[in-house]
Amino acid sequence: MQQCRLFYRHAALSAVLLLSLGLGETAHAQKPGSLIVNPKRIVFEGQQRNDMVTLISTGSDSMTYQISMVQMQMDENGTITEIDSAHLDPKELYADKLVRFFPKQVTLGPSQSQTIRLQLLKPSNLAPGEYRSFLYFRPVKRAREIKALADTSKRMHLDVTTVFGIAIPIIVRHATTPAVASLGGMKIGFDPKTKLSTVDATLYRSGTQSLYGMLIAKWVNARGVETVLSVAKGVAVYYPNTLRKFSLPLDVPKGMTLTNGKLIVEYQTYSPEATKETVQASSELKLN
Repeated sequence: MQQCRLFYRHAALSAVLLLSLGLGETAHAQKPGSLIVNPKRIVFEGQQRNDMVTLISTGSDSMTYQISMVQMQMDENGTITEIDSAHLDPKELYADKLVRFFPKQVTLGPSQSQTIRLQLLKPSNLAPGEYRSFLYFRPVKRAREIKALADTSKRMHLDVTTVFGIAIPIIVRHATTPAVASLGGMKIGFDPKTKLSTVDATLYRSGTQSLYGMLIAKWVNARGVETVLSVAKGVAVYYPNTLRKFSLPLDVPKGMTLTNGKLIVEYQTYSPEATKETVQASSELKLN
């Protein structure tokens, strides 16, 4: 029986977790919380030509990250998936040819940080519109050695792992019209997994810019007392999509019933630096 040793480059199923996945913002790379990316989105508009992103390692080991631009699309349920060059949507405009960044690879030790600089290259004849791509931070795994099983097994075992990365939207706006939000189709639902009541609705977008904000659900009883039941930050509807369906879990305090009052859902602007947000859309449902 001949023994053999196989060497191979680490094969991975590369998975991207967006900072706008689901209803709120999430970040995950290799291990939960091992990489912090700030800010969570970059928007070039007006005379702005330069910006930066800061990476902060909170893991216990050193990790190398490759940085690239990728294209992604959002469906009406808010799910974002990567698309290859052969399947690009002709209705969308992409920012990868307009923005350059450096460095393209970084290695971070525990508690180390690194600044990624971005520069907008905006031609004078740029067509009006909102251009969008995603800056993708992918952890690089080292090559591993694999030994073949004994010939009698007739099988070989390959260790394939999933590598999680982080992607943030990079948006370039040129001669666009502001996005306008509205809410509709509001109803009470139930999530059998969490055993929680939900408020289900649709967020609509118009104009030639993407929407970005937060959803707030609150209950107002017959006496006018207001109780916040749910908050989801970083909720986007990317242009050219015109709507996004959502289901917000309702954290109803013990002893409270959703009767004899009204449920209000608001879509507000959202900025971590803002002291006060603006309501962009609102809808209410009266419950007896």
